[in-house]
Amino acid sequence: MFKLILRSMISFYSNKEFSFLSLLISVFLLPISINFSSIFLVLSIFLKILQVIFLKEPLFLNITLKRSAIIGLIFFIYAVGDLCFQSKMAVNFSFFEKEFSRLSLLFIVPALLKGRKKNELIFQVFFAGVIASIILAVIVSVVNESPLDRSSFVIGADLHHTYLGIYLLLLINWILVYLQEIRHISKIKKAIFFILILVILGIIYLINSKASMLLFIVLMVFHLISKVSKKNAIKYFVVFVLLMTAFVFFNKKANVSYQRAMDFRLQIWDAGWAVFKKHMIFGDLQYPEKDALNYQHYLDGKYYFLDSDLNTHNQYLSFLMRFGILGAILFSFYAFYITKLTLKTRDRKELKTFFGFAIILLMVCYIENILNRHHGIVFFTVFYNYYLVKLS
Repeated sequence: MFKLILRSMISFYSNKEFSFLSLLISVFLLPISINFSSIFLVLSIFLKILQVIFLKEPLFLNITLKRSAIIGLIFFIYAVGDLCFQSKMAVNFSFFEKEFSRLSLLFIVPALLKGRKKNELIFQVFFAGVIASIILAVIVSVVNESPLDRSSFVIGADLHHTYLGIYLLLLINWILVYLQEIRHISKIKKAIFFILILVILGIIYLINSKASMLLFIVLMVFHLISKVSKKNAIKYFVVFVLLMTAFVFFNKKANVSYQRAMDFRLQIWDAGWAVFKKHMIFGDLQYPEKDALNYQHYLDGKYYFLDSDLNTHNQYLSFLMRFGILGAILFSFYAFYITKLTLKTRDRKELKTFFGFAIILLMVCYIENILNRHHGIVFFTVFYNYYLVKLS
């Protein structure tokens, strides 16, 4: 795989596809270093502009990516206009940069992608980066003579365990589809893939990621349930029992139970919902999200939350609270557009791969604000458009 990636990157360089080459490097660095990933992403955007001006390269490769960018641009314009209206044009630049700059990727990233075949390299370099981040974590663990856990990834790659879990689950999703949809797979390949699944499950176990463990089980059930028949019912029942057993043991090992993990979120969601009800149509952009929540905690008498510096931990509620019902409707066009493409697609393999990706994204957005961080917004914009091209 690494030889193929290197050969392809040399080819992109030879063909003067510098912007896409820089994007690949940024995606590779995403699980390793936020700073370097950001640098190469900005470089990719700058090179794309130069290629459009001097090499007469089209801004968008196809109409699908162009429409995706239009959806993102409309939402971005609405968000900026809403901010200016609520703040009466007295917008602090640092506030704008912190709260809104990442949203520009919604309409910029579609211009950086290529066609189906070339985009496949995005998937490959991304997981090469995930493997590299795991190696870094192991090195940190050995050097510090400490156990391999979530802190090893934070020290080694500044990678939060939630995003590590998302990245690993995307790989599991691809493996499960590959094993079911590709015929004549050698026994050696099957064994390698099963070992890889077990290794990923082991990493999820080590980093105590409750959301990842739950998503792992949901993905397994989603992909395997369609294969259940009278002939193999017993075999799949055994697999289901093993999954439930692993879940029980994991929950006993986890430092914080699922109930306690949800308890503080429920209190934050109460505050977020209270803010939303006061600004239902256009949302509340007068203050940063955390400040608006802290003020509501103060009003509710929950003073122990004031120094917590926590966001809503729910992407859906965050959008409603910040941009109101109108903003949430505009952003939902992303879901409408890709759903329209899935209804036209007859490629079973690509459909199942996308649905697995959608399950991961939709469930994680229920417990995290993934679009507020580089690890999340880049993951969403790159792979949403990746699957748009795959399904079109």
